[in-house]
Amino acid sequence: MTDLFDELKVLRSQYQDFLLALPNVVGVGIGHKKTGGNKLEGLSLVTLVRAKVPVDSLPKGATIPPVLDGVQTDVVEVGQLRAMTSRLERWRPAVGGISTGHFQVTAGTLGCLVYDLVSDEPLILSNNHVLANSNACSVYDPVLQQGRIDGGIVGEDTLANLARFIPIRFQGEASAIKLPEFLIRLGLLLASWFKNEKLKQFFEDLLPRINYMDAAVAKPLNPQMVVPEVLGIGIPSGTADAILDMQVRKSGRTTGVTEGTIEVLNATVNISYGDNQSARFEDQIITSSMCMGGDSGSVLFSAGTSQVIGLLFGGSSLVTIYSPIEPILSALKVSLIPPAV
Repeated sequence: MTDLFDELKVLRSQYQDFLLALPNVVGVGIGHKKTGGNKLEGLSLVTLVRAKVPVDSLPKGATIPPVLDGVQTDVVEVGQLRAMTSRLERWRPAVGGISTGHFQVTAGTLGCLVYDLVSDEPLILSNNHVLANSNACSVYDPVLQQGRIDGGIVGEDTLANLARFIPIRFQGEASAIKLPEFLIRLGLLLASWFKNEKLKQFFEDLLPRINYMDAAVAKPLNPQMVVPEVLGIGIPSGTADAILDMQVRKSGRTTGVTEGTIEVLNATVNISYGDNQSARFEDQIITSSMCMGGDSGSVLFSAGTSQVIGLLFGGSSLVTIYSPIEPILSALKVSLIPPAV
């Protein structure tokens, strides 16, 4: 093994300039070749790339040979390599898992990039309460990176403009009258029985207002200002359904990469937004504690994969709450996977 390792060191020195000049390549080294996640016998010359892409999408002559001087090669996806500055600082290009926020909020987390289904342009995914100031916004409002509490300034640190958001339906918007839900349901039944449309509308306005997500997207000022990597995890490769007891992980502004377990599915929860505002959410995912303030907007991944499950928007010191990702993508008319080249 030592002799082969020494031979590979010579080969690496011989070919590293050639390999590093190829598009997408960020490193060269020596390691075991893997196929389907399984380690093969022997050593190989390992090429580190930002992202694995289909061979037919690469320019002619830009592919990595499967064998060099009789030695097999391997390709490993590592994302964009960079100095590990703080998640609270300014990043250009910006990645998922770092500080961001509407210019009038403190800060939350830039979840990841998604892609508009019509224009194919990249958009930043996070929460409504992070990018749209809990509905108190205008379309095209500036989104900062880093967030305001982390020193972000409009203009100098503007990364994007708010594109669209799913409004949060807060409780008590329709009326200040508070009645137990069973009485409201009874009132609706009686109003329907007597065909009194005004009374029916009155009771309908008292029903809890249901939400399914706290989500928004913002359009970068320039697509070159963002990359699809999520810090500490990699580039999202698709979506997955939440399963009870599934091991999961997220990358957030405040607590970085944390891991946990899905403990409850299809949950209905009442979430406090401060200032006497609360909102009810249905069909939510609850995990063990994985977050602190400022992690809102983090993307939830299946542990050990780059498949996205949900979007973090709330929690406590004991649990963390996520909305399932597929309804979010559908409502915002975006895709997690970039358009074909």
